[in-house]
Amino acid sequence: MARLDRAPALSNVCSVLLLLVAFFARTSAAAPDVVPKMSIERVVFQLVEGDIEFAFFHAVAPKTSAHIFELVSEGLYTSNDVFRVHKNFVAQVSAVTSRTLPFMSVAQRDLANQHVPLEVQDGVRHYEGAVSMGRNDDPNSGTSSFSMLLGAAHHLDMKYTLFGKSGYLSPGAKVRNTFHVIAADDSRQRCSGTGQECAGAEHSTQGTQPEHPCSLEAGKCICAIPQRRP
Repeated sequence: MARLDRAPALSNVCSVLLLLVAFFARTSAAAPDVVPKMSIERVVFQLVEGDIEFAFFHAVAPKTSAHIFELVSEGLYTSNDVFRVHKNFVAQVSAVTSRTLPFMSVAQRDLANQHVPLEVQDGVRHYEGAVSMGRNDDPNSGTSSFSMLLGAAHHLDMKYTLFGKSGYLSPGAKVRNTFHVIAADDSRQRCSGTGQECAGAEHSTQGTQPEHPCSLEAGKCICAIPQRRP
């Protein structure tokens, strides 16, 4: 009787499986982390709890970075607020068109309603401190709302524009702690200020910062100051 030798066939099957595993491992491996260069342009958001500074990633998201900096330079984030806080996830800044005071000119409103395209780069990842553009279902629908990440959120990578990095200035650590413990419902307070508390500050590029010019009751209302660092 002839003897069936299955060893060579099994060996071939195992070899093929190993090759397939190796192939998919290579193709699915995540790109190495990329650390973008930070801009000399900075923005300081002054809240009554402390100051938060942003730097931009021009090489990764040039259109988004320029758009946000222009909105700040126009004073459009002043008297805006942080409307959503999820512990260890995000603190989200409202769209500038949601504020009621101070009033916007027609040109400013047109600027605020401009959409910016999705700008992503493989390896640029959503770690704590990242500043990520908000949008609707359309990837190219971002306007002015954005989030500061309170923890890593890599499920957002390559889906949302990561355009900068936030840091906390003294006594800014209190801001971070506030964002981590505040309840989401409490963060929906509307800003009670008119922006007059920030008069002159929102157009300063010399780095001078009045100490907490926002005497606003809601506590998460913003005075936004554009700066250029040497």
